[in-house]
Amino acid sequence: FRTPPASGQEFRLGWSGDMDALHQPFTLLDRVAAEAPDLFLFVGDTIYADIPREGAATTLPGYRAKHRQNRDDSYLQRLLARTAVAAIWDDHEVANDFDGSHPAMPEGRAAFREYWPVRAADRTVLHRRLSWGPAADIVILDTRQYRSPNAMPDGAAKTMLGRRQKEWFKEELLASRAPFKFVVTSVPFLGPFGRDKWNGFATERDELKRFFRQERIGGLVFLSADIHLAMDLTDPDGLRNFIAGPIAAWPFCRIGPRRRGPLRDFDGFVLCDTYTYGLIAVRPEASPPAIEVEFRDGRNAVRYSTRITARA
Repeated sequence: FRTPPASGQEFRLGWSGDMDALHQPFTLLDRVAAEAPDLFLFVGDTIYADIPREGAATTLPGYRAKHRQNRDDSYLQRLLARTAVAAIWDDHEVANDFDGSHPAMPEGRAAFREYWPVRAADRTVLHRRLSWGPAADIVILDTRQYRSPNAMPDGAAKTMLGRRQKEWFKEELLASRAPFKFVVTSVPFLGPFGRDKWNGFATERDELKRFFRQERIGGLVFLSADIHLAMDLTDPDGLRNFIAGPIAAWPFCRIGPRRRGPLRDFDGFVLCDTYTYGLIAVRPEASPPAIEVEFRDGRNAVRYSTRITARA
């Protein structure tokens, strides 16, 4: 636990996701701990409750056992002992690609809240906002429990966030005076990925983009994991979506050689064959305020870096 400063001082924020117990030890987390970020975000798939298939969890005791299995890892223990953390779930805390209709969702959610504390009076709520003083607001979205089925045709009725969470999200952005607003969305907001990501909910995504433009919401930076690779995505409006991971699961391009094909034409940074995490230095006292984003691999080598300045 660490208390944010009252003034806008420089701080560092780390993030990644995807921790499969079958890939222990979680050695990447020692690299994270060595950098001593002020806050680290676990962006989904903090367990793989549905792997292996013959041992998939479906009950509260089963989900608790999956969390305990990961907590037995000494690398994760050391990180948690010395670093302030916040976490959100994605699909594998319950079942692959689950939506709000999954019958075991309440059990998976209860176990998640036991192992990853969330400050909310309503014990069904996982989305929340964190502030690091006046330097940055961190809006953590729940992209699972309110979502429509992936197979539903895209349109105005299909939702990733649900009505209440979406209105809350908009209100938080309107109220924020921070130069940077980090939006944690476990599944990528940008990019041409499949129907389980925001690309499968394009109507709602377009609605949010219109809102960002109309309300002149500046300093938006989306942080994601889920797809087991590292990537820097930009859209025509200048929105940025940084994707990191995995912490310990099969990297995207190691699952099969054919996976490299769709990435060959991508004109930007992508790293798909190793474990990665992201590290962001937030510098609110710079003129203008700026952030520096790094992607680091399992040897803690910097594989990519970029700088973003806040819009006046």
